[in-house]
Amino acid sequence: MKTVEIKRPYPAKVSALALYISAIMGALIFISILGQQSFRVEALRVRIGIQPAVSGYTTVDIPPLATIMAKTHATPIRIFIRLDRIDLQSAQKMMDNKQEHTGLMQKITGSFRTAAILFGLKILFLSAAGGAFGVFLWQRNIDLRHLQGALAASLTIGLFFLGTYTTYDINKFKNPEFDGLKVAPWVISMAGQSLGKIDTLNNKMETIADNVSQLFNQIDELQTYDQDKEGLVKVLHVSDIHNNPAALTYIQRIAGVFKVDLIIDTGDITDYGTPLEGLLLERLAGLKVPYLYIPGNHDSPETANKMKSIPEVTVLNGSTVTVKNMRIAGFPDPSSDTSDIEPPPLNMIPHLAGEIEKALLAQPDKPDILALHNHRIAQLLIGKAPVILYGHDHRLAVKEISETILIDAGSSGAAGLRRLQGDRTPYTVVLQYYAPEGRQMKLLAADTITVKNLDSGFQVERHIFKASR
Repeated sequence: MKTVEIKRPYPAKVSALALYISAIMGALIFISILGQQSFRVEALRVRIGIQPAVSGYTTVDIPPLATIMAKTHATPIRIFIRLDRIDLQSAQKMMDNKQEHTGLMQKITGSFRTAAILFGLKILFLSAAGGAFGVFLWQRNIDLRHLQGALAASLTIGLFFLGTYTTYDINKFKNPEFDGLKVAPWVISMAGQSLGKIDTLNNKMETIADNVSQLFNQIDELQTYDQDKEGLVKVLHVSDIHNNPAALTYIQRIAGVFKVDLIIDTGDITDYGTPLEGLLLERLAGLKVPYLYIPGNHDSPETANKMKSIPEVTVLNGSTVTVKNMRIAGFPDPSSDTSDIEPPPLNMIPHLAGEIEKALLAQPDKPDILALHNHRIAQLLIGKAPVILYGHDHRLAVKEISETILIDAGSSGAAGLRRLQGDRTPYTVVLQYYAPEGRQMKLLAADTITVKNLDSGFQVERHIFKASR
């Protein structure tokens, strides 16, 4: 009988080094493909993963704001953390419940620690499974070598984990690298500020609002305008809040102590118009007076939709409304229709002003107030309305030109969370007094309120206009 020799597709004996390399390669393949895990950390849904890399970086991805990176450890492993989802209702409850603020960071830290332990166990399991699979590619018959491959891979990956843990330096995030640099300062501010500091700001702003009220009681005794005129309407003009939670508290307090009839916001209530920033806007839900909002270039369609969901807020998108017998026309910044925060280019300003002028001419009556965001557009509309309210440049100003009163509210949020990083822009609002004169509401006076330093107090300046003299 003829003997037929069957050639084995795999060598009968493979060196221990080759099996070890195969086990490690199998483990790395399994980790690269399956090495991600999603966890719930308080109100956040976070995804954690690792990949082999040249350098030891940790990457934190917060879409659509920015990606933050730091060289945090010595081992050739890239750790990535991605914010997948925010439970807005749970996050809002945490922000509103001051009793939870003290232990919130401990809870978050504990949740991350638990997630890291579970994730580490998963990676070790994947390492063992990948190690056994790597050996299986060489040796199809299951034997002790597959167990050895699993142990070798899990021990090796475990040593890398230990090296990562012992060399990890969280302080490297104090000087990180960014992808999406324009957004980075806001992300760092949001991440770095404690809730206790924001609460302190809120308390100081409430105290200042009360002190301003006491001062105004003395100023009003001077009777610099007809305060008892029938139909007097008080309007609070705010602008460029830029996510500053203390500013929202301050505005609500001012509105309450002065019994204002209407608040007009000329835009940039957020920094980047993201759903995450919408959490801060929930603070407006307690307003007891109408709030007219004109979107700015830092706002977005998501911001406008969030504002529309708040009961007392009306979003003016090229429309005119009547409140307390006052006709107010509002035109949003064109950038607010997109996620782009860049203001319109200078060569487009005349065209945009012309479009607003055409819209005003199409109305049967001239508005009492024209509200928009960009100060450059406002300058080109002098004479088209008796009062023009705007913001954008963070420069408080009250001017009277050619029978038009121009009021720039500056930045009611002191340039937003940038102030918490050292920006010295003051908090500014403008309280305005209107009274009926014929078929129109005339501006009698305006009080600018400036808070330069929360510890040293405030500055008030009253402007009396020709119509009231």
